[in-house]
Amino acid sequence: PPESQKSKNIDFWYKGVQLNEKEKAWLDTRNCFKDHGERFCKNSAIAKIKKALLEIDIKTNDVAYMNAFQRPCCSIYEKRDIEVAKEVVLAVIKTIEPAFVCFVSKTAFYCLEEDS
Repeated sequence: PPESQKSKNIDFWYKGVQLNEKEKAWLDTRNCFKDHGERFCKNSAIAKIKKALLEIDIKTNDVAYMNAFQRPCCSIYEKRDIEVAKEVVLAVIKTIEPAFVCFVSKTAFYCLEEDS
């Protein structure tokens, strides 16, 4: 939630911060696409991606849809955030072997692209 300050301290966050129920609910994106997929598909960029994937016969199981960043913070990310994000993305790719990875935000994509 916007009033929470826990993610603002990078050391505190990555040491395993304890979240209350409201904070956990705010961060839980497990059903985000399922619950809001119709809204996402109305976004023209998402619609273009979906159309392109269908044209080349890519199934939704072949696509990883994720936010690379593990610490919620506005738009200012530190080097450690990028390092952790890169580890997570590579682990997800190695585990589920998707044909495509779609990032929730272009910031995550560009940060990882610049760091590569």
